[in-house]
Amino acid sequence: MIRARPNNGNPAVIVDSDVQSDIEAVMTMLEYGCTEYTLEMADSAEDGDLDACDVLDSLIKGAQELRDRISKKTENRIWRLKRRSFNGDNMPASVASWSEWVYGNPWESEYNKAFGFVVEAYTEQEAREIADREAGEENECEKWPRPWLNPDITVCEELSPTGTARVAMRDFYAEN
Repeated sequence: MIRARPNNGNPAVIVDSDVQSDIEAVMTMLEYGCTEYTLEMADSAEDGDLDACDVLDSLIKGAQELRDRISKKTENRIWRLKRRSFNGDNMPASVASWSEWVYGNPWESEYNKAFGFVVEAYTEQEAREIADREAGEENECEKWPRPWLNPDITVCEELSPTGTARVAMRDFYAEN
């Protein structure tokens, strides 16, 4: 074993090689930024010494975790958000009566409001937050503010390819 003691104050590194290029590679990977160091034979590590193998294993593990997080983050999914459909039998617990919903829901007036979204996001929560940011005046409802964040009154479902051409969402408003 070789102990490489950098002359710039960084901790010494134990290297299981006596090859100069191996020692220099370890110093470069650790970003020690020095080319001057003292080499000495070592039977074992002292307190404060870094074991190059442990440090490099840790760096490799960290790089792999970062790669995994990046690859997962880029695998966004497609989500459809829409208002829940209610009748008198399936009202959310937060609604006291059918008339309270009909005359106080976020979409009571159909103008300047979003009635649904198709969003690309990694998680349902992220999809809901995007819809919330892009919402219209439905976010200003006193009883149910920010409805796209509320699963009691809005649905957020992941869309999967079916292999068939189809309309994923039709949000159509017609006069009575």
